[in-house]
Amino acid sequence: MLGVRVSLDFLKKYCKYILLFLFACGAFSISYVSTIKGGVNLSRDSANYLCAARTFMRGKGFLCFDNTYFVKWPPLYPFVLSMFLRAGGDIFYGARIFQALLFAGTVLFSGLLFLRNKYSLTSVVLGVSLVCFSLPLYTVSLWLWTEPLFLFLLILFFYVFNEFLNTPGYRNLIFSAVVCSLIWLTKYTGVIAVITGLIFILSDRRLKNPQRITMGLIFGMVASFPLGLWIGRNYVLTHTLAGVRVPSDLGLIENIYRSLNVITSWFCPFSLPLTLRIILFTGTVGGMIYAGRKDRKMRFMFTFGLLYLLFLVFMAVRVHFDKLDTRLLAPVYLPIVSIITAGLNALYYQKGAGRTIFKFLAGFWFLVVIFLVYTIISITLYFHTTGGKFTVDKWRDLEVVKWLKKHPLKGKLYSNAPDVLYLGAGLNASRVPERIWGWKEMEEAIERNQNVYLIWFGIRKGQTIFSLKEIGDKYRLIPIKKFSRALVFKINEKS
Repeated sequence: MLGVRVSLDFLKKYCKYILLFLFACGAFSISYVSTIKGGVNLSRDSANYLCAARTFMRGKGFLCFDNTYFVKWPPLYPFVLSMFLRAGGDIFYGARIFQALLFAGTVLFSGLLFLRNKYSLTSVVLGVSLVCFSLPLYTVSLWLWTEPLFLFLLILFFYVFNEFLNTPGYRNLIFSAVVCSLIWLTKYTGVIAVITGLIFILSDRRLKNPQRITMGLIFGMVASFPLGLWIGRNYVLTHTLAGVRVPSDLGLIENIYRSLNVITSWFCPFSLPLTLRIILFTGTVGGMIYAGRKDRKMRFMFTFGLLYLLFLVFMAVRVHFDKLDTRLLAPVYLPIVSIITAGLNALYYQKGAGRTIFKFLAGFWFLVVIFLVYTIISITLYFHTTGGKFTVDKWRDLEVVKWLKKHPLKGKLYSNAPDVLYLGAGLNASRVPERIWGWKEMEEAIERNQNVYLIWFGIRKGQTIFSLKEIGDKYRLIPIKKFSRALVFKINEKS
């Protein structure tokens, strides 16, 4: 009887933490199972991360696959990948485990954050379920991208800074600043975490003005010092802080539309009209914000999420990069779920109408969780059966890649998809010049090299680079080999 009583007491005391652990195991499982068939998916950015990790391990510093300096991204993620290479294991298998663990860690610390704030069990379970079965977090965990690491560090920062909001002190401040520096070393958009932290430090009325200023300076310096060294390195090598980027061809309205379309699709079936999704999303989340408006921690989440979204839209209007999709907007998901959880908790402890609203909204979000569970399981089974479309094996199986391995081209290579050549065949090729920069770089390369080749993929459309027709009008293209999805030319001389 004593043993049974001890077991029951243990379960009663730690059941919440056991539940969180099970959720984390579930997150790890769905990510891991989805990549069993073919491994993690790889994109153009993945190729640069891999190349930077390999060149760093060889003592050549961080370089991109086209032999340019690695400056458009901070160095933390390729540095972590280089550790797998140093360990001597398969980097793609190591990345599978690493990405799945980061997803599980994000789920775990989300739950710990909610428990630390003493939220009701119903609110915690719904909040953790929304993180565990989230479309954006699950999706990015299947790719060799910085986002899983960024999201894990972000929720870790929320957890540590939450302690500072509870008890302002230098210990919690330093911990928060260190985690914040790692966030910024993972993605340049991590600057929003630094700005949000500074806003809440400098506006904390519990602290005297000199203490606010001192803490703000310490936080800012610790959080920004490592990236400051990296940016200094970038400037010495390229005379730019973070590389040169092409101006955007999309306006403000288009980027706002894309953002709303992506964010609302995380919680509502994509088949619903966008207008209806916006109404459902803003109505429910807006209610959560109003219910938890007195919670300092919820205001912190709201501030970060809003600033991050505005910053992304602003940058998408100014410079050209991948469209605002689930990958880029994924960091906004965590503040949204935190706001939902905080709002539900605030309504839970209200009486009368507040409790009735809680039951209605809890039921609504429970239905959302069911929709997400069904969607995630369906996608997991699909990937487990068929594998991803952009795994390393798929790139290596391309006809042109197999041909290039058997018939290596000795000379300078250009391509509209140089990342495919690197991922599939390990070849370093330069990207076809951007229209905005002109032909100068290619002209100089042709003058220096007798053998210059062009591998043109029909699967990759680049609006900012010169088209195959424009290159053919400028230079004489001698066909070498034709494939179903690619063409190989030798660039001989000017037309």
